[in-house]
Amino acid sequence: MSNEAMVELNAAQCVQLLMDWHRTKTDLLMHMTNMPEGTQVEVEGVCESFSGDLRRGFNMGIAAALAEISELPFTPEYGSDEPGNVHRN
Repeated sequence: MSNEAMVELNAAQCVQLLMDWHRTKTDLLMHMTNMPEGTQVEVEGVCESFSGDLRRGFNMGIAAALAEISELPFTPEYGSDEPGNVHRN
């Protein structure tokens, strides 16, 4: 059992938390697409140059990840009578 305190959230707070998490993850993936050619990276304990097939494969993986998670499957509705309403995309 964790020592972290439980926090009760309403629907609007849950939606906002999910959207913040999503933005952080997609921003990180976008940042990774800018890794310069030739950067030294560690792969399975071995230092390698980020170039050629390694770079192409990595960028293909990032592109696939972004294609899957770049858009959330819902859109929050703000300003309604009940905060936290969402619409499926």
